[in-house]
Amino acid sequence: VGQTHMDKGQQHALLLNMLDAAYARGVNFFDMSELYPSQTGGGYSEYVFGEWMKQRKIPRDSIVVSTKVAGAGGNLEAIKT
Repeated sequence: VGQTHMDKGQQHALLLNMLDAAYARGVNFFDMSELYPSQTGGGYSEYVFGEWMKQRKIPRDSIVVSTKVAGAGGNLEAIKT
C-alpha cells in the first residue's frame, strides 16, 4: 500500500479508510517521511497516521513504522528543526 503524499486537500476520510482496509488485511508495515511531497509543507502523512492509530485504538506493538532522515550532501531545507 503506498500513498506518496497526504495533502489536506485530498479526501481525509478516504485516507483513513485506506489504512483501515490495509490493516484489516494484515498489512502492518507503514513507511513515512516528512520529506514526501506535500502542499502542506510536509508532515501531514504522519499526522493522518497518528490520528488513525488513536481513533482506531491500534496497538503500537502491532505495526512497524519506517521513516527516513536526510544526510549531508543534499538539500536540507526541508528538514524541520
